[in-house]
Amino acid sequence: MKKHAAALLLSVVPCAFAGDRVMEAKDIPTIRAAQDAQVSPDGRLAAFVVSEVDAKDNVYQTDIWLVGTGGGEPFRFTRHPKNDRAPQFSPDGTKLAFISEREEKPQIFLADVRGGEPWKLSELKGGVSGFAWSPDGSWIAALSADAPSEDEEKRTKAKDDERVADQDFRMTHLHRIDVATRDTKRLTEGAFTLSDARISPDGAEIAAVRRPTPKADDGSASDIVIVPSTGGAPRLLFENSGADSSPRYSPDGRTIAFLTRDGKLPRTGSDSVAVIPRAGGAITRLTPIDLNPGTILWSSDGASILFTATVGVEGRLYSVPIRGGAPRTLMSGAFMVSSPMLATSAPSLVYLRQDPRSPNDVYIQGVDAGSSPLAAAAARRLTTLNPKLSDFALSVTEVVRWKAPDGREIEGLLHRPEGAMGKKLPLIVHVHGGPSGAYTLTFPAAMNNYHHILTGRGYAVLQPNFRGSTGYGDAFQRLNVNDWGKGDFQDIMSGVDSLIAKGVADPDRMALHGWSYGGYMCAWSITQTTRFKAASCGAALTNLYSMYGTNDIPSTLDDYFSGPPYAKAEVYWSASAMAWITKAKTPTLILHGQADDRVPTSQGQELYLGLKKLGVPTEFVTYPREPHGFREPNHQIDKIERELAWFAKWGVK
Repeated sequence: MKKHAAALLLSVVPCAFAGDRVMEAKDIPTIRAAQDAQVSPDGRLAAFVVSEVDAKDNVYQTDIWLVGTGGGEPFRFTRHPKNDRAPQFSPDGTKLAFISEREEKPQIFLADVRGGEPWKLSELKGGVSGFAWSPDGSWIAALSADAPSEDEEKRTKAKDDERVADQDFRMTHLHRIDVATRDTKRLTEGAFTLSDARISPDGAEIAAVRRPTPKADDGSASDIVIVPSTGGAPRLLFENSGADSSPRYSPDGRTIAFLTRDGKLPRTGSDSVAVIPRAGGAITRLTPIDLNPGTILWSSDGASILFTATVGVEGRLYSVPIRGGAPRTLMSGAFMVSSPMLATSAPSLVYLRQDPRSPNDVYIQGVDAGSSPLAAAAARRLTTLNPKLSDFALSVTEVVRWKAPDGREIEGLLHRPEGAMGKKLPLIVHVHGGPSGAYTLTFPAAMNNYHHILTGRGYAVLQPNFRGSTGYGDAFQRLNVNDWGKGDFQDIMSGVDSLIAKGVADPDRMALHGWSYGGYMCAWSITQTTRFKAASCGAALTNLYSMYGTNDIPSTLDDYFSGPPYAKAEVYWSASAMAWITKAKTPTLILHGQADDRVPTSQGQELYLGLKKLGVPTEFVTYPREPHGFREPNHQIDKIERELAWFAKWGVK
């Protein structure tokens, strides 16, 4: 393959002093990160969730923690062998509501913020998937899935439990729970499912996201509805052919902000922040198509919307005025910002922040009257959940760019051991999933992103954001429509060539791995090149024709290939690794969860049998109970250790 010039070392992520202990796979589950940050109305307390390993039961267990925003050590607020999550302060700040799995089904529990034993609020037979406080704190809106009837339970016990496809759904509906009496009233009925409920400031209505079914494939069929808080038929607020989500009432209750996608085919592009009158009417889109907003929230004065967005490898915070105007960057840098929340009666913004050397911790920052953060220097870190990370030899991360064969600039992240500048290293290429995912400046503590472990063993790691990745604009994200395995493959290989040309990578010691779409690119690559000495393909799409009829989101393939395989047989087959399997020679490790509905295990089986019949060295490992993303710590550790051993076995060390 022709080599292309590279623009490397554009920026180096700042790093603190690091130790010399090599990180192992077993260390990954022990690393703690804050999740779902919340702030009390008066801004004096922040609540967040921390996940930790229960080694005895081989599970992750979550508890709720609190930290004072004025200083002091964070402390574990709940302690229970089952998961506690989704904390929300009451409007007066005296109580914390959360979802706990300490019962047979998840239920809402309440606790006094001063301490004491939590008490159960909800008794919903279908459990609780989400909730919201009323503005006066007297009641809570809860989302609960329909429970089986007595007849259905009897049939299940008798093992007379057949299911009809696309008919036997458990819809999620709204319920109203009185906090003082625990009296519960069901608010909605019908052949639809609801999520993300938010109560209007006057308590009269509830905005929610409606979908026709709970199927993953119906995610793009979501719309915004309004439900009377005393019950009744939902009123459709906004509907289009694309996905609508995240309804948020303005402080005065007159306007609703939400995320919307226009629905034009293919539905692979970006969302926009939009606003609409609470009574309905025309919407106003506030953000350009090249920004892809994540979390949205109103400023305290109701004049603007704050939102997070990934731009390149950064996770930024923006503000956009509701009267029109360009979005303004409020927070950016060599880090990722998430979970922002404003205190309702204090000038405080609480959020999570991470970078390649620090997992998510809780930060606080002052805001001005318009809810815009003050100078970045005013940000204060409230938690340091992993003080022992300084013992490890951590990667040095660089943002790198290079030219693809068609002249397009591609960006990615390069991770190397401390002190490795100027050294030629064995290279591991790590391909992200999606395909509209992206590598960002996050801490690698997952089974599919563990570059600190790799660099500790002397590897360089390249994480390319090839065409189709998010964070580079709507047009870039659509570039691999009808082009899987072509332009994106060349983007990756030209990045490899750029590192070789700069003397970073040893061309004789290179390996490739990826998961999901990354697994697809792994399987595809071993049929297109023999330059990699080893490969590990996880949850890999290998035969797109058979994949279409056996996975849970076939409409995604419709979008990327402009129709189903029955109408595009040659297109689907020619983009499949199995069509070119006779060209494969690379020793390949294949990993798959046995309960994976997103990419069925049969996809890995096809690749394994093809390689085995051709005499290509291969191993196929399946993991019981695991869905598309592994949940059990022992399996996550095993996956990493197997990959490390496989790379070393075939000379990539």
